[in-house]
Amino acid sequence: MERKRISDIIKITEAVAICILVLALPQQVVAQDVDSLKLRFQHLYLRGEMGPWKNLVDSLRAAKISEAEDDQLLYGEYGLTGYLIGKDEKALARKELDLFLEHVDSRLAKQPKNATLWAFKAATVGYAIGLQPFKAIYLGGDNKDAVDNAIKYHKNEPMPLYELANSLYFRPSFVGGDKKRAAELFEKSLEIYRKTDPNHWMYLNVYAWLGQVYARQGDKEKARKLYLQILAEYPDYVWVKNELLPDLDSDKKQFRFLELEF
Repeated sequence: MERKRISDIIKITEAVAICILVLALPQQVVAQDVDSLKLRFQHLYLRGEMGPWKNLVDSLRAAKISEAEDDQLLYGEYGLTGYLIGKDEKALARKELDLFLEHVDSRLAKQPKNATLWAFKAATVGYAIGLQPFKAIYLGGDNKDAVDNAIKYHKNEPMPLYELANSLYFRPSFVGGDKKRAAELFEKSLEIYRKTDPNHWMYLNVYAWLGQVYARQGDKEKARKLYLQILAEYPDYVWVKNELLPDLDSDKKQFRFLELEF
């Protein structure tokens, strides 16, 4: 009887130990379906929940993940860094940018002809300029080189077109800026996301950017139509519903990535 009681105690102890080990894992995403991961990011993006977004990014960094999951981590880092810059949380933004840049460079070392990775590289330069605008003088060329490589290796990925659009829109015309061409590229990027990856949070982001482009061009009705179209698909899209659509009737002329203003 005593032996059986001891055996039962051992079994219970082992079960408790296993539970503790499982609970200690930092929200691991090992063996998680990539589509589910995309939906998690999309859900957080729609609601502007950046605290849980950072937690998800950190859990991915800590986990052993597949290359496809790592791709989503890059997008997560991209979004988090832009958000922090927009919030003017420079110390945190620099920390995240360093991690993002290191991640991008490590992937590029293995995949030097990956167009999306070069688009992320261009974004890291843009973020560095966002943190210290005076660096635009000597970092502008690095941004253009990265964008050029993204387009050079581009097949049908939307991200390289999106970063080229950003570059053309915000670059002065005397150094190659072209707002009309940029608008066309935003539209093309949006269309690719719609056809190939509509559950990705970047699809929603490009949607919002394009509306801002239309508004900045003075075509508020076109922007309004686009925003209403977005909300018909995603009625809980907080940024569009609570900010961008109401801003059409004000004199605001900001461009924002999440909360990033230019």
